[in-house]
Amino acid sequence: MITELNTILRVLPYQITPHFIDKIKLMDKSVSADIDLKTHSNHLQKQVLEQCKELSDSREFSDMEWASTRDLEVLTDRTVGETLSTETELHIRAILQGFDIEITCGGLKSESSIERKIERHEVEDRRFVFDYIRFRVVAPSLRDVEAIGKVLRNNSLPHIVRFRNHYTRPADGLGEHYRALSYTFSTSHDYSVEIQILTLNNHIKSFLTHPFVVAKNREFPTPASKQWFINFLWKVNIVDFRKFLAIEG
Repeated sequence: MITELNTILRVLPYQITPHFIDKIKLMDKSVSADIDLKTHSNHLQKQVLEQCKELSDSREFSDMEWASTRDLEVLTDRTVGETLSTETELHIRAILQGFDIEITCGGLKSESSIERKIERHEVEDRRFVFDYIRFRVVAPSLRDVEAIGKVLRNNSLPHIVRFRNHYTRPADGLGEHYRALSYTFSTSHDYSVEIQILTLNNHIKSFLTHPFVVAKNREFPTPASKQWFINFLWKVNIVDFRKFLAIEG
């Protein structure tokens, strides 16, 4: 395990903190790789969703009219976006005060990223960019993710224009392991703000997955490191589900 992890760490375009590395090792050690990890994860998830209304909400929707942001010319004027980003972060912190969370801002989506998204989705109208301003709310556990989701849904944040539940509708390929709630809000200035809510364990996992799954700018050094990586993705979810269900490893 340590050999494969170290092999992957060496090719990452950034460093992961020693504290997070220790947590990665602990999660990896706590779940045996001798079982069918994906099947076991999905089995536990089914039990979790039976108890969590917010996590089991499959009413995914997109209100394209409301979700439209400004055209590309306005989007590339960063002044308004940066002001809105600051105001939105303060608003999120005020709504979620009392929760033991970390809030990070992914910054404004770059012009090149906007162009790539438009090209990838074959959208002629440049306004359809759901995650121009991006925030991540990192919660200690699934129970906190559920509670935060309820607060955001019921609070006076701007109109919810898009909701993606990655528990009920996972992505494809290597991204299939990803678990989070994703809300998009339209601001009063018709910009879009995406808020991801995920557990600390999934947040830590993202530092390993981003270069290989999202950015796709790194290759796995060895077949063994890729297999360890895939196993670990499911182990993290198992750890979260076991904690929710109070199941010992």
